[in-house]
Amino acid sequence: MSRRARGWWAAGAVAACAAGMGSKQTMVTAPLTVLLWDWFFGRLPADRAAASRRWLYAGLAATWLLLGVLVAYERWPTSIGFNLEGWTPYTYLLTQTRVLAHYLRLAASGAPLVLDYDGWPMSRSLVEVAPYALAFALVLAATIAGTVRRLPAAFPAAFWFLALAPSSSVLPLATEIAAERRMYLPLASLVVAAVVAAYVAGRRVLPRLVANPGRCRQVGAIAAIALAGGLALTYGSMTSARNRDYWSDERIWGDAVEKRPTNPRARLNYGADLAKAGRMAEAEVHLREAVRLKETSAPAHANRGAVLCSLGRLEEGVKHLERVLVLDPTHTQVYSNLGEAYGALGRHAPAAKYFALAVQATPDTPFLLNRLAWLLATSLQDDVRDGPRAVEIGERAVRLTARQDAMSLNTLAAAYAEVRRFDAAVATAREALAAAERAGQDAFLPELAARLAMYQRGEPYRE
Repeated sequence: MSRRARGWWAAGAVAACAAGMGSKQTMVTAPLTVLLWDWFFGRLPADRAAASRRWLYAGLAATWLLLGVLVAYERWPTSIGFNLEGWTPYTYLLTQTRVLAHYLRLAASGAPLVLDYDGWPMSRSLVEVAPYALAFALVLAATIAGTVRRLPAAFPAAFWFLALAPSSSVLPLATEIAAERRMYLPLASLVVAAVVAAYVAGRRVLPRLVANPGRCRQVGAIAAIALAGGLALTYGSMTSARNRDYWSDERIWGDAVEKRPTNPRARLNYGADLAKAGRMAEAEVHLREAVRLKETSAPAHANRGAVLCSLGRLEEGVKHLERVLVLDPTHTQVYSNLGEAYGALGRHAPAAKYFALAVQATPDTPFLLNRLAWLLATSLQDDVRDGPRAVEIGERAVRLTARQDAMSLNTLAAAYAEVRRFDAAVATAREALAAAERAGQDAFLPELAARLAMYQRGEPYRE
């Protein structure tokens, strides 16, 4: 290969490495992998190889700067780092010995695959993981020895350890202790090792069984095709079956719950999916378990609280919704649910408070503007009503909906009546009737007509 061609290949390698650094943090080991390959399989002595490819190595190493910048600007303070959720480098390393053993079992068997491993138990002492730790220590020691001696047979193991080092060593990924996708790339080294081992075994065993060289080659080819075909058929059918689990969000999380029932995140997501499907009673069972498994999970409390309220268990639901804000004050999505729950309980003051917070978080949501303005305009509780504020909020909702939404116009009419602007209330109520008729909201028409009559009599609406 000409020097110019080598230059283009090197530039392409550096560009590909930079692209990888920009997409996945575990690419941090890619430059080392190239160096490792050259160490094992380079034709030149180590010192001459380093000199001839120093610009390639420098270019690959320079991509670490890109990764460093991205990591600095894309922090994960609640998921990656030390002492998160009780994880330390030591406990994480101990736990990863079990995790890596699990990966290897899956690599051989292909099942049971699970989308999520939240709730993987923490290993706190070396005694708990002694068999796994000893086995990996021996393999690692053998790999290091083989690497020092530049034995090609050690390369797959060296690559495997290197590829898994960023996610499966001492830097705790507290919210995802195990993830099957981390084995996708390292699995390549295991496949290569298995294929080479099968080939070498065939070369040594078959001549002893079949004396004729030509016949031996035929038998070897047939055996290789049969083995490869059998594996392809087996794993292909397993892949097809697994793909069906991904046909719906509910199905994949249900599968995760079935295989790992103590997984709090799987319980939470499956419960949320059941709630979306309207299966509230079933959803509550799984969300109750999600809260039991991880009481500090704000999303679990938020979802369970909402489901309990939809089941009519308002007081119980409110406790979980309030708990959300204790655990995570930034969880602003819970405000509207608290407003609805307190409103249904007839406790209009806290309902108005939480609807106001919801509007503050998302000021351009007509539904929330309507809920707040309606309480401020129509509440039976004098200390809750605030007519001028209701008018201000109601007018904003009407502007956002271009005076085409019957609910927004109805709310604004009630607000006008509260401040005794009955002419405006009557005119706006008529607009609401017309908008409801255009939208085909026939069930809403009698309510709107009754309120219009009240405004025509000079009476505000109370609820």
